[in-house]
Amino acid sequence: MLILVLGMSIAAYLAYNVWDRIQALDSAQQDHAEWVFTQIEIEFLKTDRALTEAKSATPEALDEFRKRFDIFYSRVLLAERVRNNAKAKPKIRELRALLDGFLPAIDGSDAELIAALDDIDAMLRSIEDVPREIALASIAIPASCPKTNAMRSCG
Repeated sequence: MLILVLGMSIAAYLAYNVWDRIQALDSAQQDHAEWVFTQIEIEFLKTDRALTEAKSATPEALDEFRKRFDIFYSRVLLAERVRNNAKAKPKIRELRALLDGFLPAIDGSDAELIAALDDIDAMLRSIEDVPREIALASIAIPASCPKTNAMRSCG
């Protein structure tokens, strides 16, 4: 009888330990999604600021704008791969499509980029609420998901 009680206790401890680790993984995935979506807004603001400086047309300002645009673009690509983004996915796709249209200017010569700056500025103005909406969608994910099984029922 003692062996049975001891065996059940060990089994219960192991089951609890495994369950706790599974919940930690769910939490880590959610934290990652929130971070990625929030980074889109942060990088949008940095890109917007760099665009203002790029209008000076100095090589340094243009290089900084290219770097900021590339980082912003990479955050959008990363957000597309996040599983838990059903609400934000259409906005992320819209954002990527708009950014894709300016890749030739970003990768082109300084003259091509300078010629496209006003169009890029107009595009950024047209989507300036989208990064905020994506970031807010990341907050809505944990609020709308039950605490247990969050990734499975809402992902």
